[in-house]
Amino acid sequence: MLRVNWMRNCYECKNPIKIRATLETFQTFFYLRNFATHKPFCMLGNHQMIKYYGNMKCRYVCLACYFSPRNHLDYLKNREIGKVRKPDRLVSKTSQEIYEWFEDLDRYRKRKDIDDCLMPKLGTVPGLSVYMLGALDSDSESD
Repeated sequence: MLRVNWMRNCYECKNPIKIRATLETFQTFFYLRNFATHKPFCMLGNHQMIKYYGNMKCRYVCLACYFSPRNHLDYLKNREIGKVRKPDRLVSKTSQEIYEWFEDLDRYRKRKDIDDCLMPKLGTVPGLSVYMLGALDSDSESD
């Protein structure tokens, strides 16, 4: 069984931050590790940050909104005159995208031919710690 929850939503974009996934068995983690190689999912933009606003107000925002220059006047000016051509690289996932990915994982786990899809000699998944370990970390401090 697999449970996914998050502590709060981003102040600017309203996407979930501080996402946690609870796995009951090691076998589920084995399926997750194999599924992450077939369909990678980057939740790096959903990490929690604190951003200060005027009058020393601070809000919880996602990493994507923390580093996003979208609200700065220089960025808006450069976008209007055509200097900025590439969109922001770091984006946070919406709750619907997270839900759909974990639903795909659940369908993958319940397949009849799951033994044909598994990679038993998979030692490490490149980037799994970046993609998923923040969601699977259960020993982190709670605010």
